[in-house]
Amino acid sequence: MKRLTAFFRVFFVISGLVSFGIGVSYASEFKPTGHPVSIGQKSAGGKNAVVVRGDFDSIESVLEKMNRAHSIIDGRELENYDLSEVSQLYINCGSDTPHSGVLNKVKKFVEEGGSLYISDWAHNYLEPWGFTFEDSGEEGFTTGYIKENGLKKYLKGKDKISIHYDLSSWSVIKSSGGHKCKPLITGDVMTFGGPIQDAKLAILFKAGNGTILYTTFHTEEGMTKDAKDVLEFFADTTAINSIVNEEFVENNIPPSHLVASNSSSLSSAKNLGIPVKIVPSGVAKFFLRIYDFSESAKNAFSESALMNSYSCTVDMYTPNGTLYRTLELQNGKGAVEVPANDNTPGEWSFKVQNFSGYSEKSNIMVISTGVNAEEDPGLVIIGPAKPSTPERSPGVPPSADSSGSGCNAGFSLFILPFLALPLFLGRK
Repeated sequence: MKRLTAFFRVFFVISGLVSFGIGVSYASEFKPTGHPVSIGQKSAGGKNAVVVRGDFDSIESVLEKMNRAHSIIDGRELENYDLSEVSQLYINCGSDTPHSGVLNKVKKFVEEGGSLYISDWAHNYLEPWGFTFEDSGEEGFTTGYIKENGLKKYLKGKDKISIHYDLSSWSVIKSSGGHKCKPLITGDVMTFGGPIQDAKLAILFKAGNGTILYTTFHTEEGMTKDAKDVLEFFADTTAINSIVNEEFVENNIPPSHLVASNSSSLSSAKNLGIPVKIVPSGVAKFFLRIYDFSESAKNAFSESALMNSYSCTVDMYTPNGTLYRTLELQNGKGAVEVPANDNTPGEWSFKVQNFSGYSEKSNIMVISTGVNAEEDPGLVIIGPAKPSTPERSPGVPPSADSSGSGCNAGFSLFILPFLALPLFLGRK
């Protein structure tokens, strides 16, 4: 019995190694086509995140838990605060009531490409877009129904969560001013005027070149675990949208050309790759960008450091698994144009080949654009995704033939433990 146990230990170790080896050997059969693409001349560090204090919300506590770099100011400081170096603005519920000058300043910030998070009573900042609210929500628990697939994936498949409103008079959205909004979470709620079915509890919409995320609930006593995860998603979504907005403004891309975006850590992108869909729309473009919102990386992405010691090489695969091109990112950024005759619809994959200078926890984002995007740009959600193991590695076609040399070698190693079985059984 001990001999059999020893045999199977060796069997499973070798089998595990071989399973890894088959994928690697098959992918290595592909050779890069064309020359590396090097586009982009700006720092990948991005701009700053600023939080406006509030009496009833503390989104900064969420950012701190996520180790996200940010500055904190009072509402009265916003009037004279320079937003030209800000990409993310978080305004807590219970912040100072803004006057028209501040409202117009924030409106300009968003429409020029800024990403704005607003919670509950800070809804005044949505007035310039024609939104109306009623502070009539009653205290208590309600079930929130997840309406956005990216958020469902982030919550590991959950389609509903428990939301606790610990204070009454929370803000109910009455009208969106004619804007097309993407509902992130809806629910049946009780207000002072009676019940409201399918009320929008959190929304996201496009305004000019920027984005706005508004939530009726926020950090509070007795907040559920799911609600905490959702607020982390909201914080991440606000940050990630700031990068997408900035990329579009810099490259003069109309917001209507956004197709999809995906991101992951560099280490995950090296092991698993990043799938990004594209639609058949003539010429298509992909934009790549490395970013890091962590406090430890706050000053890491200087121009000189990026030019002298930071590098990243990415392999780009077509939906059928063929290596299409190898990209050399310059200053943390890159882009590639796919001509109409190469534009294969489906999920293209980007796998980091190697990188230096950056932290393994730094992130890489891939954005796909095309003339005929499937959805209204205001309804496309660009949010974080918790990494999951893909069905196949990038570079390995779905119907990979087992007759390839890599698979033959793998099969030979696979049966090796069985050939050694008599030796195990015959040992004294």
